[in-house]
Amino acid sequence: MVRLKPGTVRRLQQIKQSPVVWEGARCGIPLNPRRLVTNVVPIIPSSLAEDVEYIIWADATNGIVRSVFLVEPHSGMEVFVRSLLQAIEYPQGNLPPLRPQKIILNNRQTQFYLRGILQELEITVEFAECLPLVEEIINSLKEQNANILPPIPTELAPPLYTQVLYLWEEKPWNYLYDHQVVEVAIDRWDVQSFYVTFMGKLGLEIGLIFYHSLENLKQFRLNTVREEMGGMAEMADAFMQQDCIFMIFNRDDEMEPEIKHFMHNFGWSLTDYYPHFGVLHPLEGDREFLYAEETLAITATLDVLVQFFRQYKKQFRHDKFPPLTATYTPSSVADPTPITIKTLVAESEEIVSFVAPDLEENNLIEEGLLPRGSLLRLTFFDSGLLEIIRNIVPYAVTKDWRLRDKEYPVLLVQNTRPEITLLINTLQKQEDLQKLGFMPLESREEVGLFITGSGNIYGFEEFGREWQGHPAFKHWKQVCQNNEGCIVLLAMGLKGKSKGNPRPSHILAYYEVDYIGAEDLAAQILHRRGKKLL
Repeated sequence: MVRLKPGTVRRLQQIKQSPVVWEGARCGIPLNPRRLVTNVVPIIPSSLAEDVEYIIWADATNGIVRSVFLVEPHSGMEVFVRSLLQAIEYPQGNLPPLRPQKIILNNRQTQFYLRGILQELEITVEFAECLPLVEEIINSLKEQNANILPPIPTELAPPLYTQVLYLWEEKPWNYLYDHQVVEVAIDRWDVQSFYVTFMGKLGLEIGLIFYHSLENLKQFRLNTVREEMGGMAEMADAFMQQDCIFMIFNRDDEMEPEIKHFMHNFGWSLTDYYPHFGVLHPLEGDREFLYAEETLAITATLDVLVQFFRQYKKQFRHDKFPPLTATYTPSSVADPTPITIKTLVAESEEIVSFVAPDLEENNLIEEGLLPRGSLLRLTFFDSGLLEIIRNIVPYAVTKDWRLRDKEYPVLLVQNTRPEITLLINTLQKQEDLQKLGFMPLESREEVGLFITGSGNIYGFEEFGREWQGHPAFKHWKQVCQNNEGCIVLLAMGLKGKSKGNPRPSHILAYYEVDYIGAEDLAAQILHRRGKKLL
């Protein structure tokens, strides 16, 4: 058995012992589900996402709590000793240090464990099935936890839920990325403008974040990609610095029955997803309900956003984010006034650029995928030749393209047969090539990137100034974007006539890959950064 160190025993023996009886127990208290998110990672650690457990030490003689100690659900009995020492030396509520004469526990195994450790401290350890004071404390905590406030004012719920349902039908998160910002100029309800971002396209939480200032939004996005942010504590601090209202769609099993009942009573009709509202402020902390003016501001904002996306949804196809401005009058609030919506194109590009300077320093882009000495060529093949290659090549990854166009953009990679064979095997282990794109960087004009099925991102070539002004390069990229994809061919043959122009029999692998734009690439990299922080 592990025992207290002699120095610790001497220190505790110097604390005054009083003829009091303490009760001690370990208990689990269910937490209400919370969807605190950072756009990248959840704030609540997974180990605490279930039922939080506490060790409670209470002075039954004087009727006061000495310590409520939060513990991991699967931690051992050692935490009982740590929590008891805290209750003795550093009690809560400005109580003086005190060593009890007796402690009573409601667990036999814990009683035997502590009895051996506390012998030298002259503390009697006894067992009792019922601990009246601890049970009273637990019931009080449960009552507080069950006291759920309405998420929004009841009289304002129906129009808000109506607008959320309209927005759910439009699903702007399917075609907008979380770095693309839409300004909604309200100038009412203590809100000058909301700077709205959309979550969901990257497969994370679905929802909207309504920032009160563009500066706060930029600062948060900068914090998420800074080098010094290396762990959950730093990310949690950045999360709490946001000044925003958020709306996250929770799944059915993530919502309390009382909240679902409330929402259905006031107009919410879906049963698989439910909107969850919350507020963050650097000084005021976080809360999970809206006041009346906040509810009105969000209702009006959602109203005009629905009108905006109904009118301009087609403008955002193919990952486009054009400059648009429109003014609408919401019908969902009393005394409506016109509200202007504007896409912030330059600001969105600036947010994307936050991730670019330190991609390689943070190992977000890997090198060395292509064999040394490989020959790369950007070219076009006609559909007939590609059909032949696809049918005879030893290894092919297809996306059921019909190859109807006369020509298709092709990236040809050539090296020796052993090197290309090794490359194919490497790609197979990473679920093959899936995407290709080009990313602007500070230190160079552009870098060509591959994304594999397993999510790894590889740089395959740097394209400097001489490439940027070349019409053929621009045309190749434009055709890739228009076709939403290209074809990557891996071929042997670096000598003679086959160099740069292999015969179909020289081609060892054929990949149909999706084209990914620069903004989408940046968003993928931000997501990869978030996964590395977990």
